[in-house]
Amino acid sequence: MRDRPHVAAFAAAGVFVAVAVAITVTWQLLGEAVTDIPLYRTYGERVAGGLVPYRDFAFEYPPGALPFLFLPALVTDSRRLSSSRSRPPLRSRSTCPS
Repeated sequence: MRDRPHVAAFAAAGVFVAVAVAITVTWQLLGEAVTDIPLYRTYGERVAGGLVPYRDFAFEYPPGALPFLFLPALVTDSRRLSSSRSRPPLRSRSTCPS
C-alpha cells in the first residue's frame, strides 16, 4: 500500500513525458517548430570562417557559448546543407562619430 503513491507518480511522469515527446515530434514533422538551430549554425560558421564575435557580428550569448557553436561547424559540412536556406543578416558594428 505504501508503494502505490510512488507508482502513481512514476506513471504520471511517464504519461507527461510521452505526451510532450509526441507533441514535439508532431510539431517538428509539420514544419512549424520554432527553433534557433539555424541561428546557432550561422554563428558557428561565421567564427569558423574567421569572423570575430562581438567585433564583426552581433552575438548575444556569453563567450562560454562559443565552443558549443564553433566546434560543430568545424566537423560538419553545414555550408553545403544550408546553401538553400536563408541566413540571418550580418550586422555590422555601429560607429559613433568622434
